[in-house]
Amino acid sequence: MNPALTEYCRELCLQFDKSNTYGLSGMEHKKNQQQDPLGVKPSTSQSQAFKNDLKWIKRVGYFYAVIFGTLITWYLPKELVQLRDSVNGDIVKQLQPIGERLSKIEGRLLNLAAFQNPGETIKEIAALSPKDFPHSLPALRKITERPVSEVKPTVDILRELVEKLRNIDESSPDYWPTLLQFIQFASASFSPDVPPPGKPTSIISNNTVRVSVRGVKKAIVLLDGGELVDSDFENSRIIFTPNPVRMRNVRFTNCVFEIPLTETPNQYIKSASQQLLASNLQSVSISSL
Repeated sequence: MNPALTEYCRELCLQFDKSNTYGLSGMEHKKNQQQDPLGVKPSTSQSQAFKNDLKWIKRVGYFYAVIFGTLITWYLPKELVQLRDSVNGDIVKQLQPIGERLSKIEGRLLNLAAFQNPGETIKEIAALSPKDFPHSLPALRKITERPVSEVKPTVDILRELVEKLRNIDESSPDYWPTLLQFIQFASASFSPDVPPPGKPTSIISNNTVRVSVRGVKKAIVLLDGGELVDSDFENSRIIFTPNPVRMRNVRFTNCVFEIPLTETPNQYIKSASQQLLASNLQSVSISSL
């Protein structure tokens, strides 16, 4: 290294050390002047007052730290949860009418598809959610008005529809005519070995005494008022009318049920159809009706 440059750096360092020393001395002197401008040392009372002030500041700081910690760990999360719930509730309220419109639109589309492809459409209806299913009742009714041989529903699809109809609100539009039509359609699908529609071969009509029949097979039975007890029917076509038939311990096995289609059935028809549906239509036992 250049000797002249080395000497210059040494002198520069010495000057820096001197200025630093003088600066520190000046700062120390200034500090002493601030602490004791008259050259008198601070008294013990002043020191104690300073310590008391310091303790007070610490306590106040601790108090605000507790408040801030509570704010961060409890109050703000609680307010955020309430805000989130409020926002979610508002979103649900705003989206609910949209969902209703979409369900109605889907129901109309299924209604149109019921004419073109009833077999595929009934599968789509069976797969609907409980919320959307009520809007498909008009389409389901149109499908079940078609011959079973044309629609060709599977047993699983029919059972799924039975379950949905059992849990739907009875006040839904088109509920009763759809339900009554479906019972005939589904029972015909479950029980193909039944006489075709025709003149009744057995009639229960306004009898004044209890009627009991056993072992009736492949018959066309008209139920038109009266009382029927301890009876069983198999592979038969059972025709209901609005006239109530009081039943006790009556069993229907693999039968097709024809029920009058109406928007406002009487209580007898309602109770009979609900009991048929509750038994899944294949093996129906009516203990009391």
